[in-house]
Amino acid sequence: MKPKTRLMVGLLLALSLLLAACATTPEAEPTMVPASPEPGVTTPPDEPEPTDEPEPPPPPAEPKTLTIVSGTDVENFNIRRVTSSPSFSVLEHIYETLFYMDPEGNLEPLLAESIEPGPEEFSF
Repeated sequence: MKPKTRLMVGLLLALSLLLAACATTPEAEPTMVPASPEPGVTTPPDEPEPTDEPEPPPPPAEPKTLTIVSGTDVENFNIRRVTSSPSFSVLEHIYETLFYMDPEGNLEPLLAESIEPGPEEFSF
């Protein structure tokens, strides 16, 4: 294949990918709501009769697996002994702290219920 032909094929391929990425998806058509039996008359929805028994709790959720891809192995699962950033990134998903710092630098409770100063104003 000549270099000019290769260039034209490459440009056509790139243009077709660009056009395919910019294409819009068709909007879903609205569904029709059935009309009421008589104009101006609506029927109330069927409501279950109230009972004194509480609703049963929902079934427990299925266990899920979190897969994290990292460039290195976790050096230690003791968060106080970790020195590498990849290990700390994995341990962030395992351990949760009492507080976290928001982007403005304010401490927000995470596991702690609140942040209240003690009577001496030196402890929380």
